[in-house]
Amino acid sequence: MKIKGGKITIIMILFLCALIGLGYYLNIILIPELKNNQLRIEEKKTMLAAKQQELREVQELNTRFDEIKTEVDIALAALPSEEQITDILYQFSSIADELGLNTNNLSINEPASSSPKDKIKQVGITLSINGEYADLITYLSAIEKSLRLINIANVSVSGSSSLDDTDSLLTLSFQASAYYTPTSNK
Repeated sequence: MKIKGGKITIIMILFLCALIGLGYYLNIILIPELKNNQLRIEEKKTMLAAKQQELREVQELNTRFDEIKTEVDIALAALPSEEQITDILYQFSSIADELGLNTNNLSINEPASSSPKDKIKQVGITLSINGEYADLITYLSAIEKSLRLINIANVSVSGSSSLDDTDSLLTLSFQASAYYTPTSNK
């Protein structure tokens, strides 16, 4: 089968037109769309990275909030409100009861020097308990380890002056100051 020169020219022209059409389609339509898609992907990646950074910051804030909340809870336990002053007395007496110590005198009084505008107020505590030396030391240690802010002063120990009298009980007396927040400041 012989192809004439006119038909080859038509086929070549059609082939060239198809190549030009394909080139036009690639350069004008497909490649710009591909570039736009790549730009959108890069924008999405940038946005995703920013959102991931935001998420990390929120998680860090959440962790820090939990730490601060724990610290605040500890501070609130250490610095009770005015309504919780009786809890301080209960704490002093319950520690003595746990150690089997006899509480002779436990009283509380608020010093007159407190100003109504003070954010932290002080309350005075006077205590006298009887027990063995080791139990009295354990008692003072338990008060010291308490979360409450307590300042112990004027400690005195009295008892038998005889070294042979190891069965006699000692009397521990002290004055302490505990602190609280007035109700009006909460």
